[in-house]
Amino acid sequence: MVLNLSPIETEILVKLALATGVGALIGLERELKYSPAGIKTYSIIGLGSCLFTIIAGLAGQPFAGGIVSGVGFLGAGAIFRSGKGVHGLTTASLIWISAALGMAIGFGYYAMAVIGTLIVYSILLIIGHIEKNYLKKIAEEGLDLGGARKSFEKISKQLEKAKKHVQKIHRLRKK
Repeated sequence: MVLNLSPIETEILVKLALATGVGALIGLERELKYSPAGIKTYSIIGLGSCLFTIIAGLAGQPFAGGIVSGVGFLGAGAIFRSGKGVHGLTTASLIWISAALGMAIGFGYYAMAVIGTLIVYSILLIIGHIEKNYLKKIAEEGLDLGGARKSFEKISKQLEKAKKHVQKIHRLRKK
């Protein structure tokens, strides 16, 4: 079966496929981290925001604000509080950026969308690695300042004598 598509129809198909692919790439990383929102969710967000953008463009109607509001509502549903912690912020942020990338593709800003996707993926991989391997360890075990601790104590005492406010910093330890 051969499809005889017009140049506009071909461009629309490329936009939809690219937006779906961008969403799938972000979703793949989330899927590998066992996030509840994965490949399907982000693919659909990318595709949907691109499709809304294309439809609005063809109809000559400004619709970007509606997409942003709708995606914000979807992202807000991904955030929840559990005990003392808040969860789902990364998921909500990725829902938001996936929609923005889909919109960029829908408007025809391919380079912006590809570069944006690479930046998002870099953040997820690089910052995620640093967060997992270094920052959480420091938060759980504390930061050993060694000999610097005595210097900080001396400075703190001098500031107290000068009637300057000093906030004490306590070492956090995992119990």
